[in-house]
Amino acid sequence: MLKVVRNLICCVCLLFAFSILVFSGNSANADTVDYIVNVAPSLNITLSSNNVVLDLNPNTKTSDSKDLNIKVSTNNMTGYQLTMSSAGDATDLVRDNTADGKNAVIPTLSSEAGATAASLTDNTWGYKKDSGNFIPYVSNTKLLENKYATNKDETTLSFASKINYNQAAGSYELALVLTGVANPMMYYMQDLNPTFCTTAPMTVLDNRDMQEYTIQRLADGNCWMMTNLNLGAVDLETDLTTSNTNLQDTITAVTFNSWKKTVGTQTLTTAEFIPLNTSNTSNGLDTDPVSQTPYGTLYNFCAASAGTICSNPNSSNATYDICPVGWRLPTGGSTGEIQKLYEQSAYNTNTKMRASIANGGAAFALAGSFDTTPVYQGTDARIWSSTRYDDDEMYDLFFNMTQGVYPTNHNYNRYGIPIRCILKDTRTISDITYMQDINSNIIANTANNSTATLTDIRDGQRYTVAKINGKVWMTRNLAIGCNGANTAYGDTIAPIELTPATSNVSSNWTTPASSLSSVGDDYINPLIECSATYGAWYNYAAATAGDIAGSSNITRKASYDVCPSGWRLATHSEQTGIVSYASLYNGVLGGYWKNKQRTDTIYGWQWSSEYGTSMQYYLIRWDGSALDAANRSGYRSSGNYVRCIAK
Repeated sequence: MLKVVRNLICCVCLLFAFSILVFSGNSANADTVDYIVNVAPSLNITLSSNNVVLDLNPNTKTSDSKDLNIKVSTNNMTGYQLTMSSAGDATDLVRDNTADGKNAVIPTLSSEAGATAASLTDNTWGYKKDSGNFIPYVSNTKLLENKYATNKDETTLSFASKINYNQAAGSYELALVLTGVANPMMYYMQDLNPTFCTTAPMTVLDNRDMQEYTIQRLADGNCWMMTNLNLGAVDLETDLTTSNTNLQDTITAVTFNSWKKTVGTQTLTTAEFIPLNTSNTSNGLDTDPVSQTPYGTLYNFCAASAGTICSNPNSSNATYDICPVGWRLPTGGSTGEIQKLYEQSAYNTNTKMRASIANGGAAFALAGSFDTTPVYQGTDARIWSSTRYDDDEMYDLFFNMTQGVYPTNHNYNRYGIPIRCILKDTRTISDITYMQDINSNIIANTANNSTATLTDIRDGQRYTVAKINGKVWMTRNLAIGCNGANTAYGDTIAPIELTPATSNVSSNWTTPASSLSSVGDDYINPLIECSATYGAWYNYAAATAGDIAGSSNITRKASYDVCPSGWRLATHSEQTGIVSYASLYNGVLGGYWKNKQRTDTIYGWQWSSEYGTSMQYYLIRWDGSALDAANRSGYRSSGNYVRCIAK
């Protein structure tokens, strides 16, 4: 006998609130009436029977099967999973009397058997789901699942056994448990607050067709979709409106499966969205299943831009697209967001891009593209940008498994290419916690002269920052490598390993253990000096995290430094551009270190990334009341302050 029991696990609560203003006569007063409807959560599993009993006799009936019908319904908008399990993951039917020493179990099949009970091996049992052959029972088997609310999911399990004279008489039993679990309610992409997106992967739903996507804040600071958009691939009538899609205001409602573009002018009308095909490569999207899993859907740019960039010649960037509302296509070209992502150390070579795909990093799916047919699937990755290249091409990302990464590639608008949306970031410097959270959108959203206090995640030091003349600057001296905490500087050297994940370095690098006061002038070995009053002084080898060190004849700009990730040393021209903003810069005195001692203490000096001569790099100087950057430079062996500027 198979004993089937069920267990219901569900936690869903829906609350609808309506506010009604009730007016009386001509009075201007109003009362608020809250009308609330509570909808009880439901996850129902209906069984045709709670017992499946097979009566077998070696003389008359050696095999038999019985069906169990299962129906599931739920009002959970993200669906459920139904699994079948047994206590201790047991797989044998056990006889009620095991004390006599006779054959007391009927084990499950060792391999797949035929479609009838008679095809089973003697003295075994198995089951099948709906149709096909009988299979061995394995505990914790998934039977049904759905990503949506449903009232019609069902399946039929057939249980069977076959015996011979060697099987002892008795009642054999295994208790099976059907467990239904409501899927957790996930955030909709359309509702996502930028602060919710973190460096940890997060699964979200597109409320237009309930498809799942993974999102993550990558090293460039932007929140990216980590899987390609698949809108239009699900056989649903999907309403696109300005409340759920990044559409222009004049498009108030469009049904995606009823969207058509006229060939030639390709004007958006209200008819059918034409698939890409051999006779019409200038329209639509590719709905061929081979292009959808695991690649997502391929869109020409007319489709990608929600019908706004359809005619040639095209003279503008895309402002609107089919990304969820609150999301958009990334910008392209040499200064675009795709280029900025490529510049991050995790993705800036073909080898690293391949590794990131294999390890789930940027994970750009090798979806290829669509010309007259899908091409290069499995070898090429592409994504559209919103940026115009010329009259009939837009910038895109192109990555080939063997040829390389081309972040400023461009392609014909008629081609079908995948889409990755990025979250519109409305935050300012006042909305973030860590120095490492900064990105170009936050900088652009922040008004000039705004200030904030941010924490360096590497050591917990807190720094004041300000937007000065269009750039966000640290307005407190860096002290990484000292033993300070919070807003208090430390006066003792405390070496710390910097990594590319949190610092502006290309590989792991440890801050100096040796001091400027003990070693003296040195342009080869990194040196530091810590102060509870001023922060830290660094020679140039230390300030640049070893990037500019060694030879006395180095005439190049520093590429790396001890700044947090997302920050860097300022250029000399950037230092020159803030000399009239002395009050915001909040300079300090303290001088610099030379010959094992602190010198010229009536000034304060900060390093830049640019050289004046082979041994000297430019500085900005604070004299207590004004800033001066005119032709100031210092020897690389000297110790000066570091203040970082956001990239």
